[in-house]
Amino acid sequence: MKEKIAQASLLTSLLLVAVSYLPWVYLQPMYYILRYAVMGLLGISSVLVFSFRQTFTGHFMKIFLIAIILIAVEFLIFKLMSLHFRLEDLTQLVVAFLCIMVGMNMKRDLCFWRDASYYYTICLVVMGIINCLYYAKGLYVPEYYMFNEGKNQVGALIATGAVALFFFGMKMREQRVHFWVVFFLAVEVLLLIRARADFFALLACVLLIVIKDGNWKWKWNPKAFFTILAVILGSYILLKGFLGNELHTFFSGGKNMGYDAADAMSTNRLHRDADGMKEFVGNPFDGELSKDSGIRQIHNYAILRLVRYGVWAFPFLLFYAFFGIRMIIGIFKPWHSDVRQVGFIVCGLPCIVSFFEPSFPFGPGEVQLLVFLLLGFSLASGDGMPEQNEKLWLDEIRDFRNRKKKSS
Repeated sequence: MKEKIAQASLLTSLLLVAVSYLPWVYLQPMYYILRYAVMGLLGISSVLVFSFRQTFTGHFMKIFLIAIILIAVEFLIFKLMSLHFRLEDLTQLVVAFLCIMVGMNMKRDLCFWRDASYYYTICLVVMGIINCLYYAKGLYVPEYYMFNEGKNQVGALIATGAVALFFFGMKMREQRVHFWVVFFLAVEVLLLIRARADFFALLACVLLIVIKDGNWKWKWNPKAFFTILAVILGSYILLKGFLGNELHTFFSGGKNMGYDAADAMSTNRLHRDADGMKEFVGNPFDGELSKDSGIRQIHNYAILRLVRYGVWAFPFLLFYAFFGIRMIIGIFKPWHSDVRQVGFIVCGLPCIVSFFEPSFPFGPGEVQLLVFLLLGFSLASGDGMPEQNEKLWLDEIRDFRNRKKKSS
């Protein structure tokens, strides 16, 4: 019964995340109520399924908890010394920790996580389309950002669900059409809202999945040859016409890019990152703890922490590096991914986006719920799991696949 209540609480929190970014809710009083409701429901799920032994069996969560404690102690010292710090830098880690814990302690039910990802992404796509219709008055790529506040969060939400569905489609061929239809809709919405960092991170994750898990045994025959030729010609025609114009608007905002094309595409973020590194080199000890540097918002997780806290950002950076290495190990060991590695694959997206956004990969807040829930599922399914539970889990997957084959 506790497991069912925890699952219902979790699904409700995911639904509320999608609702909170609707144009009539976002940044209105209801939005903040929903944020607290999401955190409350996540807390309920955490309490209901918590198991100390299961959570801290492997080293990952122990190191994560140590990092949180070190940063909390630093922030307490900053508070006592009346220094300036941003509490959200810590709470983002705490929320990520709780989500991983919930994912680890939930029953390792592949069907639940698959269906949760599928229906959650559908809700996000619908929310994204509504935002397009509301802000841009149509489904096209506008020359201006449709909504400056919340665009990056919406893009990250949709891209995360898209990666999960593409991976499930590669692994569960019987339901591939369902997953990939929603995946392509999600890609369209990312283009429409001009979520460029999320789009490129999604593209990188998809290429990784295809390279690792694609079947490269080509059978060269006239059918394959003409199919490839048709794809090339069709792509050329589309890119030359309407689609090409829309993609140009997506990349450059409809304006001719000048000499520094890379900085134009990154909306001046590269220059801000460079300014941030200069600020750190000039003031490495305490960063912005005592005074504001006046630099515009830096869109890089590591550089921003160095600017904010100077050398006191090392706990952030050490765990950030550890987190990235652990994700790489989870993705590439073994080379051909098992469906249980979905959490590592999906986590690749916020890790990539963290080079272009200030709060990724651990924030902002509820945006990363699905990422870390799936990561907890993958950690529990593969790391530190007793041998007998491992066998039961593998048998469950085999039974699931056999049932699908018989039904089809």
